[in-house]
Amino acid sequence: MGNLIGSERLWLRQLEASEARALLQGKADPERPWMAGYPMQGTLIAVEAFVRAIDNGADPGAYGVYQVVRSGDDMVVGDIGFHGPPDQRGSVTVGYGLAPGARGRGYATEALRAVVAWALEQPEVAAVEADTTHANLPSQRVMERAGMRLYDRSDQLRFYRVP
Repeated sequence: MGNLIGSERLWLRQLEASEARALLQGKADPERPWMAGYPMQGTLIAVEAFVRAIDNGADPGAYGVYQVVRSGDDMVVGDIGFHGPPDQRGSVTVGYGLAPGARGRGYATEALRAVVAWALEQPEVAAVEADTTHANLPSQRVMERAGMRLYDRSDQLRFYRVP
């Protein structure tokens, strides 16, 4: 059983390798139905990278992909996950996405806060980072509300971190 991170309205449930492979084949777990619009393109990219890392012998441990499950009805409304285990500086990078019908309800902020809090409790993690495009104002607001601060920018991206 993968790691579970709880928050007020959500469960963040880590995908096992077999579940990740099933997701890529379009197969949902009957106990956790998918909201319309899930998985998103970003989900498929993240899950493919996760499966490829495992196939290449990597063990991400708890630093994998988590489905965002609404606790009221066990509906998968999105996902949040790590790009891999902490690097040599103790930094982890996270990414997230919600199905269109789940946006605007504070779920992304709640999920990101929960993941940041969990990560910073791990002794090997010194910082949590994330990035988004300049145009993605909703994602920028999510990061700011979750306590992340803008620390750098490139031509395309804004980079956030906590602490």
